[in-house]
Amino acid sequence: MDWEINGIRGRGEAPKCAGQQKGLAVVMATGRCVWDDLTYKFSVEGNHASVIAVNNMILHWKGRVHHGVSMHPEEPGLWRALRRYYQGEESHVHTHGYRKHNKTELQEVDYVWDIPRAKGGTSSLLAVYIGLALGFSRIVLCGVPMDGTGHFYDAPNAEVKVFGSDFLKTEWMRSIREDFQGRVRSVSGRTKTWLGEPDAAWLKGA
Repeated sequence: MDWEINGIRGRGEAPKCAGQQKGLAVVMATGRCVWDDLTYKFSVEGNHASVIAVNNMILHWKGRVHHGVSMHPEEPGLWRALRRYYQGEESHVHTHGYRKHNKTELQEVDYVWDIPRAKGGTSSLLAVYIGLALGFSRIVLCGVPMDGTGHFYDAPNAEVKVFGSDFLKTEWMRSIREDFQGRVRSVSGRTKTWLGEPDAAWLKGA
């Protein structure tokens, strides 16, 4: 490994934004429970959290999005561009991925992170690693249940069984055990069971 920042290890040269953030961030992804998580279980504004939006949430979260993350490098720039047409707050969204794409007509992500541990899971797992490498000391997961309940944009009874798979559980459990060091909590689903729910003291960094 060629760099280590905030306990996260990567190859090559670390992006210039690495280690520049601090405090609390919320990783908000596209699980069916995301709006319940954000409305009833966790307050972004009340906890003064920076927002790391995953995939479609780059577009659909109308408040400030500080960082956008996806395993699909062709997509964050498109969602960022569409925010102004969907009543999204218009501050710049810094986009992140694990690689560049090879289609020159599409906008590249702003920052590319070569973090081997982050590549075997989901875009949400990548977002957690990037959040920690950015320097955040605590991360709350919303809309990341890692079960089969589907996305918020799926049909009501649809299931996405891959997210409840043993393979993805293994990837997450390894990261929890070896890299997260108690710095990540969740408010819903299997990740809440694995990581624990944030309480007031943890949110304040006490």
